[in-house]
Amino acid sequence: MLRIPFRIPRIWTVVGLPILAISFIFRMVWRKAPSAECSDLQMEVDSLTKEVDSLRKQIDILRQDNDMLRNKNNELYKQGAQMMEESGSLENTNDEFSNTRLAERFDGALKKRWIDLCEALGDAFTEIQYLTNLSHVMQSVFKECSLTVEETEKPMLQIAKYANGDHDKVRHALRVVRRPIGQKQSTRECVVRDIVSKVKPDDLFTSHNVPGATVRNIQLFLNDLAEVCWLMCIANPPLKLNFDVKGTDYNCVSHRFMEFATIGNNTYSDGEPGAVYLVAWPSVEREDNSGFLKKGEVIVCR
Repeated sequence: MLRIPFRIPRIWTVVGLPILAISFIFRMVWRKAPSAECSDLQMEVDSLTKEVDSLRKQIDILRQDNDMLRNKNNELYKQGAQMMEESGSLENTNDEFSNTRLAERFDGALKKRWIDLCEALGDAFTEIQYLTNLSHVMQSVFKECSLTVEETEKPMLQIAKYANGDHDKVRHALRVVRRPIGQKQSTRECVVRDIVSKVKPDDLFTSHNVPGATVRNIQLFLNDLAEVCWLMCIANPPLKLNFDVKGTDYNCVSHRFMEFATIGNNTYSDGEPGAVYLVAWPSVEREDNSGFLKKGEVIVCR
């Protein structure tokens, strides 16, 4: 194997080596001692730590300001809700027991349960039989709820009478106090049990061979109905279910009631043609007749 000798040029040894030596000497002279480098790094760490602490303090201040604003906002919300509650003319739409929500619940979930009941009872009874009896049951439940509310007002109204007080103002004050108490779940459960125990479905539903599932659905319907009616009666302003249009010309109440579509175009009549024969589903109205929230359904004489 041929070997080629390699020789370092003379100029490298004369010029390059001294330069490298000088460069090495400068690095050794000017390089910081390890202790000095550590000191500088520690100063940087301390500076960054102070900045972090300062930022944390700012964050804490911002959190306190945020909590204070949230508390003020909640307080304003409560005051606004209280003002609406006491006024009786404004409504908190976020309230699950507001009049609008109650009307929607009555005309939504409860009506669907009523429609399902009508279909189930159609196997054992005629259309007019189950519609008439369900209507009577609903009237009875609402009447018992109204009587319960009236009984709670009588003592205070009697005292107001002795003192020549304003009955309307006393009733309004009673509503403001009674509404939150009556809305509590424990109160609703007790009232519902009491109301339902007083309202017995007509013998039509018990004397016939009605399936057990249908009987249970009737009970669930009564429980839901009693709770909604109770909440309507203690509302401010109170709501009512309007059944009092039997015999009235349908044209006079058509803005509050729709005509019920009977099965197979069945016709019913016990009065003048065009008069209301039966309120199959009541309208939801203000107790003082100042307006309605949901339309009802009626059968019209033909």
